[in-house]
Amino acid sequence: MWGMTLLSIGFSNASTFSTTTSNDIVITQEQDTAKVKAAVRELYLTVKEMNKKADNESLKQLSVGLGNFANKPIFRGDRYKLDLMEEMAEEQRVQAFIKLDKALLAEDQSLWEEFTPEDPVFEYLVDIAYEFNEEAALEGPEQVHELFDKFKKGGAGALEKPKGLLDTGIDYDSDSSRLDFKRQLMYLTGNAKVVFGERELKAGQIEMAYTTSTVKAYGITDSVGNYVERPVFKESGKTYNANEMLFNYKTNKGIIKGIVTEEGDAIIQSGVIKKTPKESIYMEDNVYTTCTLEHPHYGIRSKRMKIVPRKHYVTGPFLFELNEIPLPIGFPLGLFPAQNKRSSGIILPGYGEFRERGFALENGGFFWGINDYVTLTLTGSIFTLGSWNVSSKVNYRKRYSFSGNFGFDYANNIRQQDDGTSTTSKDYRLIWSHTQQTYGSSRFSASVNLASSNFNQNNSYDVNDRVQASTNSSIRYSNNFTIGNATLSANSSLRHNQNLTTGEASINPDLSVALSRIRPFAGLFKRSQNILSQLNLSYTGRFNGEITNDPPTSSFPFPVVQNDTEIDPNAGLGEDELLPDLFLNFGDYIDDFRYNITHNIPISTNFTVLKYFNVTPSANYTEYWVPNKYDYTWNGAEGAVEVDTISSFARYYEFSTSASVSTNMYMFYDFTNGARLRQAIRPTVSMSFRPDFGSPDFDFYQEVQTNENGSSSQVWRSSGALGGSPSVGQSANMSFSVSNQFELKKKRKEDEEKAEKIKLVDDLSLSSSYDFARDSLNLSNISLRARTRLFNIFDVSFASTFDPYRYVPTSISVDPITGEETILSSVKTNDFLLGTEGKLARLTQMNISIGARFSPKNFQDKAEEKLEEYEPKNQTEELIIEDIRRNPSDYINFEVPWSLSVNYIYNISRTGLQELRPTQNIRLRGDLSLTPKWKVGYTTAYDIEENEFTSTQININRDLHCWQMTLNWVPFGRNQSYSININVKSSVLQDLKWQRQSRRPLF
Repeated sequence: MWGMTLLSIGFSNASTFSTTTSNDIVITQEQDTAKVKAAVRELYLTVKEMNKKADNESLKQLSVGLGNFANKPIFRGDRYKLDLMEEMAEEQRVQAFIKLDKALLAEDQSLWEEFTPEDPVFEYLVDIAYEFNEEAALEGPEQVHELFDKFKKGGAGALEKPKGLLDTGIDYDSDSSRLDFKRQLMYLTGNAKVVFGERELKAGQIEMAYTTSTVKAYGITDSVGNYVERPVFKESGKTYNANEMLFNYKTNKGIIKGIVTEEGDAIIQSGVIKKTPKESIYMEDNVYTTCTLEHPHYGIRSKRMKIVPRKHYVTGPFLFELNEIPLPIGFPLGLFPAQNKRSSGIILPGYGEFRERGFALENGGFFWGINDYVTLTLTGSIFTLGSWNVSSKVNYRKRYSFSGNFGFDYANNIRQQDDGTSTTSKDYRLIWSHTQQTYGSSRFSASVNLASSNFNQNNSYDVNDRVQASTNSSIRYSNNFTIGNATLSANSSLRHNQNLTTGEASINPDLSVALSRIRPFAGLFKRSQNILSQLNLSYTGRFNGEITNDPPTSSFPFPVVQNDTEIDPNAGLGEDELLPDLFLNFGDYIDDFRYNITHNIPISTNFTVLKYFNVTPSANYTEYWVPNKYDYTWNGAEGAVEVDTISSFARYYEFSTSASVSTNMYMFYDFTNGARLRQAIRPTVSMSFRPDFGSPDFDFYQEVQTNENGSSSQVWRSSGALGGSPSVGQSANMSFSVSNQFELKKKRKEDEEKAEKIKLVDDLSLSSSYDFARDSLNLSNISLRARTRLFNIFDVSFASTFDPYRYVPTSISVDPITGEETILSSVKTNDFLLGTEGKLARLTQMNISIGARFSPKNFQDKAEEKLEEYEPKNQTEELIIEDIRRNPSDYINFEVPWSLSVNYIYNISRTGLQELRPTQNIRLRGDLSLTPKWKVGYTTAYDIEENEFTSTQININRDLHCWQMTLNWVPFGRNQSYSININVKSSVLQDLKWQRQSRRPLF
């Protein structure tokens, strides 16, 4: 079965909308508003008296609004005024008005000093002034606070007296000008510019009439007939582009034709608008869109519209249109957001069909812009065969402090199998990501990904998610403290690890304290460096715990008298053969909590011998604190070991010493063409010694009989405790390694005086060790590694392991037909291959990895440079740019024509004398632009040994400028499906030519 999502249309924050009909009846809940009217009336009288003394225009506008609120009746049909009246009737706001009135009347300044510009009462006053006084043009709450503050501190004389816009003076400039004295007209032509007050007007032609205080502005026609130098009007930080403009700079009224306005992502093209003295604007012949083209690809067309700044757009009947063609879809009335902060709206679902779940409505829901810092997205999907899922995601961000997101998903999946049966699973996922700006020494971060074991398999469309074998989560906090010349670091974390294949999960709390390295004798040798002056030591203490849903069936490696019941290794597994969920069954595992505390003190110094050899002697001391210490006794009657707890706390320790010698050598090879090969060689030899802490002298281990045959083994006295334990067996180990780097230096053809350096081999190293204290197999395996970059394109790495000892077979199978022998198992002897077979060593493991990424460098650099130079217009665009930089793989860049990532991995390994087992894989990921608007993306892997493709996904993307279309196709496998999504995208992505390709929600 195949699936398709026909059309999924969603508006971004600035494009969400709601509708009402002309027959809607607004029912206002009756509230007792007498109290708030009385409070505002007293405040109105106070402000009115203040303005009598100050004669200030802003105070006058405020007092008129307050008077209308307190004294004039409100008609039931005036919904906005009624809603505002109900809001102001809240007891908290009423008390705020009363408190402000008392502060303005009081001679004592202390009451007034309690108010700040951020106090909500000033925002209440601005809302009342705008809604109840059409002439109000206050700049905001800060201006109201400033007016009152100047009056309280400086009296009426501190406030400005009213003056007309002409009093501010009019500045003008143009290529040519003409003054008509008789009619009092000024004509400006060519790059004309007029500045009156805080307003600025530019146009090809401007006509100013002094008698009527009006300004007319037009564009001009160039030599080829194009209409150029159209009027551009700037006011209060906003820019209006128009074809014609008539404006009265005294009354602040105007008529503007052919204007384009922008509010966030929204763009409004209007035939004619009428500008009123207050900020409200009336518009005719409008198209509301987010497309930045002169002829937008889509829009909402309305004959009439009203803009209430910082609140909303109100329209009459409107229709949707595509490519300026009206569609039979519309509503009689519309209400669109016009707020700088995030708005809320409905997320329309997509349609699709899936082989195992049937038809679907996917990812429909609601977006809630809670405030400027927090947003909430709620979505869900339903399927015809009974499956459903819900998803919630919270994004939060405080600039210069922290940012992050929190999400929870729950799915009830009912999958129809080919034989008619069905399977049911309930899956969940919890994600949390938190990043803190790095100020000071404190750090907090979180990266949490908790999910049921089958969540990705059952619910994700992403190939990488479906092949993921494990998840890891962590929450971390750290801080640094200075103690004298040393630094004390405290780190805490809570980690969660989960194996998605077996269901095994664990929670690990961790707390550590570390003291930075200190040099206690450095002050005694200020002018020289020797063994004592370089002597340094540090300290680390760590607490580590674990809770797991797969605790050890027994803490002891032998049968115990009190716990001799045979345990089924499959006990506890569910029908899906996975371990029980750790979080859903947390109470069942809390009693098996394990912990340990470790202390570590390393001491070292360094000095130089014979000028070229660096010597580093060191010593290390470690202590282990664990909960219990046991004594073991064989009970022949029970056939098991009796375990007695002799202490509820146990302390163990171990120590070791070491010394290393290293140096650097260089060799040069000259060629006839003037090139020189440089080989850097770094040999290192080290020797370490550690006593046998399994010796009875330390009493850390006990020799215990473990079966009736009399066999015994050495067992730690705190067997089963978490973390490390003292080492068993004496060690006198000498390790050696040699690393090499090769670099070619040759003259440049264009400039023979300058040399070009070319790295041939980044690293070629050989290492092994020899333990003198062991009675056999003293030499460890030999490791050979190499790493380089070929042609500045291919990253090549090589790693191999060789065993120097001879193996002998212990189990052989013989084919009864061919007689061919196959070694099933073998054992290592103490004989070197060099002495028995004439070989240095036998290859046991080898890995070769070759990877490369191809893309046109100039295009990639240009796209990244454009992203860096882009200046976001608002907070929404800031979030999008931040997400592109953080997750570039989630976006498609149409300015890069193609890209390809290739990885080849070859691996062979064997145990003993068995045959080498090879594996080979090729992984491909990339995209290709078929045209400037079409791009195909692909991700696949091919198993060469099995001769089959593994996970494969193909994406086809179409850049529709203000829209985006994506076809996702999984051609085979359990999640075989395809879907088509068409969405409106943000204008910032239009400008950058980037397109989002992941289903992961951004907001």
